[in-house]
Amino acid sequence: MNESHIINHVPADSLALDANADYGIPWFMRSNYKDDPRYKKIDSDIKPLADQFMRDGFIVLKQDISSPLCEKMVDDFNKFTAANADYFDPHRDEYGYLHRIINLHLALPTVFDVFCSAAVTLRLQDALFGGETSVYTTLYYERGSSQTIHRDTPYFTTRPEYNYFGTWFALEDAHEENGCLEVIRGGHLIPEIDRSKFAADHRQGNQIGAIDPELFDLYQNKVGEMSIDSNLEKVQLPLKKGDVLIWHPQLPHGGSPILNRTLTRHSIVAHTVAAGTPVYQAEAFFNPRASLPGSATWAMAHRNGRHYADHGILDVMHVAPRPVAEFNRID
Repeated sequence: MNESHIINHVPADSLALDANADYGIPWFMRSNYKDDPRYKKIDSDIKPLADQFMRDGFIVLKQDISSPLCEKMVDDFNKFTAANADYFDPHRDEYGYLHRIINLHLALPTVFDVFCSAAVTLRLQDALFGGETSVYTTLYYERGSSQTIHRDTPYFTTRPEYNYFGTWFALEDAHEENGCLEVIRGGHLIPEIDRSKFAADHRQGNQIGAIDPELFDLYQNKVGEMSIDSNLEKVQLPLKKGDVLIWHPQLPHGGSPILNRTLTRHSIVAHTVAAGTPVYQAEAFFNPRASLPGSATWAMAHRNGRHYADHGILDVMHVAPRPVAEFNRID
C-alpha cells in the first residue's frame, strides 16, 4: 500500500475540543463577537474574511485549491467509478452522470486531499471553531444538485449547537448553464424558531425520527417565509474551478436549475465540525434540550494531519450503502 494511503484510527474522545460548555450559540454567532478573546486571537489576514462571513453568512475564497489538483480529482473520480462500474453504473442519469455520492473520501483519498489543500479555508474554519477542522461527511457531485433552498441544521445538529460549516469545492466552473449555488444573503441572521413547539404543533406527541422528511420540509418552508418577510434576496454564486465556498450553519442555500443537462459540474461538499464534535439529526434539532453525549462515538481516522469520521460506508443517493472495503481501489 502506498504510504500516503495509510490511516491511523484514534478514539474520537481523545481529540481536544475547544467549544462552549453550554448548548447555546457559538461565539461567532453572537452580535458582540468582536469582543470575544477568540476573535482577537485570529490572524490579521483572516479577520476580514471572518467579518465578511459573519456579515453575509457565506464567503467565497478564490482559487484556494489548485487547478492541477482539481483536474487530478476529476480524473481519479472517473478511474474509480470505472473500476467499480458494477456499483456506480446503475445510478447514472440519462446523460451518464452520477449524483450525490456520500463519503467518497473513505474510498478515494484524493477527495480528502482536496479538503486538506484548501489552506485559507482551513485557517478560517480553525479560527472560528477554536480547534482542528475535521470532516464529518462528504458529498461528491458529477452534475449540479438543483436543491431547493434549505438550512442544513436539521441534519447536522451538533453538541454544542451550530458548530458546523458547509464547504463547497468547485472542481469545474459552476455557472448558470450547469447549475451554480444559490444563497439567501443574510439568511443566517433570521432568528431560530421555537423548535420544540414547532415539532409539537406538527407532530402532536408522535416520535420524531433522525430522518424526518415531512418535518424537515415544514421547517424549511417556515424559514423561506421568514426570508421573504425579512426582504432578503436570493443570489446565485457562479464560481471558478478552484474556488471554495463556506456557508454558515444557519444560511439558507441550494442549487440553481440546470439549463444544460449535458454539462458536468464536478464538485465536493464537506460537512465540517471541530474534531471530536458529535453530530445528530432531526431527533436532536427539534428537541434542543435533549440530554445527549457531548463527544462523538464513531471511529476517527486521519490523513495529511487532518481527521475525518470513518463511517465505513459509501453510498449513492442514500439508497445503495456498501462497505468501503468492498470497492476496488485505484493506484
